[in-house]
Amino acid sequence: MAYTKTAAWVQLLEKQVGRLAFDSAMKIYYSQWQFKHPYPEDFKAVLEKSTGKNLDSSFSLLHKTGALEVKAKTKKKIKFISFFSFKDTDKFNYFSLAPILGYNQYDKLQIGFIRHNYQLPIGRFKFATALLYATGSKKFNVLSNTEYTWRNKGHFRAIDAGFSVAKFTMDDFTPDNSATIKLAFRKLAPYIKLTLNEKDALSTVTRFVQLRTFIINEDGLNFKTVITPNDTSLEVSKTNSTRYLNQLKLGISNSRALYPYKGELQIEQAADFVRVAFTGNYFFNYANQQGGLKVRVFAGKFFYTGGKTISKQFATDRYHLNMTGPNGYEDYTYSNYFLGRNEFEGIASQQVMIRDGGFKVRTNLLSAKIGKTDNWLAAANFNTTIPANLNPLSALPIKIPLHFFVDIGTYAEAWQKNAATPRFIYDAGLQLSLFAETVNIYIPLFYSKEFKDYFKSTLGDKRFWKQVSFSIDLFNFNQNKIQKTIPLEF
Repeated sequence: MAYTKTAAWVQLLEKQVGRLAFDSAMKIYYSQWQFKHPYPEDFKAVLEKSTGKNLDSSFSLLHKTGALEVKAKTKKKIKFISFFSFKDTDKFNYFSLAPILGYNQYDKLQIGFIRHNYQLPIGRFKFATALLYATGSKKFNVLSNTEYTWRNKGHFRAIDAGFSVAKFTMDDFTPDNSATIKLAFRKLAPYIKLTLNEKDALSTVTRFVQLRTFIINEDGLNFKTVITPNDTSLEVSKTNSTRYLNQLKLGISNSRALYPYKGELQIEQAADFVRVAFTGNYFFNYANQQGGLKVRVFAGKFFYTGGKTISKQFATDRYHLNMTGPNGYEDYTYSNYFLGRNEFEGIASQQVMIRDGGFKVRTNLLSAKIGKTDNWLAAANFNTTIPANLNPLSALPIKIPLHFFVDIGTYAEAWQKNAATPRFIYDAGLQLSLFAETVNIYIPLFYSKEFKDYFKSTLGDKRFWKQVSFSIDLFNFNQNKIQKTIPLEF
C-alpha cells in the first residue's frame, strides 16, 4: 500500500499540472535537492513555483485514508464466462463455469463443474459451488461455500458471514447376496468470522474470532436377525441420524518473513461434551534461505457435561483427543479430504490427519488406540528441512523436499498407576513433501516400544511400507497458493 498508493498520488499530481510541466518540475526538484533530505513541503514548494499552480488540494490527500479519488459508482453488468477473467473487472461481475474432477473410494471418479464469481478485486459477495456426478455411487455430490464481507467496520478489518454445504459418500457395505449399500453424509455449516483491525496498517499480524455451527446428517446401518422356520438370516437396512457441533475459534498469526507464527484456541461443544484445544506453530528460519525448523505444540482437554458414563464414552469416541494420526471417521466435521474415509486396509487406510498430538504413526486396528484419551493430552512436534547437499533425492530431475520429524507427547492415562504406556511416548522419521506440502508422506524410523509391539502384532511380516502414512491437505494448498490471488476457503 505504501508504494502503490504513493504512485497513484504522484500520477494525480501529473494529471493536475500536465505531463510536460510535471517533467520540468521534477528536473528542477532533482537539481535542487540531490544529495539532501527534502520533506513533503519542499517537494510541494518546487512544484508550485515551477508550475505556478496551487497544489493544496492534492497534498491534502497525503492525510486522507481510503480512496484518493471518489469515483461515481456505475452498476456492473453480469457476464457469464468459462473458467475466469481479469479483464474489465470495473465493468463486469463475472459468473464463471469450469469443469472439475473428484475421486474417493466410495464415489469413485466424479465428473462435474464448478460455478463461482471470484475475480479481482475481490467482491463483497462471493460464492463457489461444485456439482459432481459420482460414477461409483451413481449420485450427485456437492461442495459449496457462500460468503458476504463487510470491510472496515469499527474495530474490525473485515466481518465475513456465510455458510458451506457438502454432500459425499463416506462408506459402503456389501451384505451377503445383496447389493452394496452406499452411506453418505450431508453437511450445513453457517459461520461468522471477525478479523480485527491492527493499529499499524502495514502490520503482518492477523487476529480473528470465528463462530461456526456444523449440522451433519449421516447414514448408518441397522442389522436385524430374521428367524424363520427354515432359515436364519441377517437383514441389513440403512438408517439416518443428525448431529450438531458448535465451534468457537480464537486465532492470531504473524506472516512476517522471519520467524512467522500462528496460535489458535478452539472450543467445541456438542451433546454430552465440551472439547478445548490449543495449537501453536512457530517457524525458525535457517541462514541463507536453507529452510528452517517448524515447532508445533498442542494441549487439549475433553470435558463431559452432566457426568461421565460408559454410554457417553462410546457415543463421543470420535471426538476424543488423539495422539496418533486421526482417521477419516475421527474427522467429525468432515473438513478434510480422505481417499477412503472409513477404510481399514490398503493404501487408503494409511491416510491420517495432522491434528491433536500430531503423531505420524497409526494404531487404527486397536480397539483403544495408543494415546487416545477422553481426558487431557499434550504434545510437541518438530519438523526440520534437510539441506540439499544431504538430501539423496536432490539428484532427481524434480525437486522433492526431505524433512526429518520428531513427535513427543503425554496424556492423562499415562500418569495413572500401572499405566499401559510410559508417561512420554515418541516417534521420529522422514517426511517427503509433494505439491508445496499438499501431500506429505511419513516414514517412521524410530518410535516407542508400544508402537513397535503394535506393528509386530498387527502388521505381520514385510510391514515396512504398511507403517508408512500420508496426509492430504487441500486446504493448505488453497491457503498458501490460491489465496495469494483469490482467497477461496471451504
